[in-house]
Amino acid sequence: MDLNKINNLEIPEEIQMALKSWSPIVALESKIISNGMSFIQNLETSNLIEKIIFKENLILATIDILKDRIIIGLNQSKLEQFEISKNLFTVSRRDLPSVISRKQSGVTTVAKTIIC
Repeated sequence: MDLNKINNLEIPEEIQMALKSWSPIVALESKIISNGMSFIQNLETSNLIEKIIFKENLILATIDILKDRIIIGLNQSKLEQFEISKNLFTVSRRDLPSVISRKQSGVTTVAKTIIC
């Protein structure tokens, strides 16, 4: 089944292949790289986390909400777009329908990351 055919869900091919082959995936909340850090610092932190995960031969799937899409596994261009966004909501379980229906963007908490 093509997981991208599920409404409002975007999963890159690399993540889909890892899911199908039961490869280890690290799901990372996006709030960790957005709140409380400056633009440059959050990009550096994101890159450091990515290097550590790749060094261990794991696959990284940072999860966030961009407009009306749940993104499971940000690519570099979406990560940069996400990191410079100013109007990000912290999205937990109860907030997801509202944020998606309003085509807003948001960072995921641990609870929402687990659900995604």
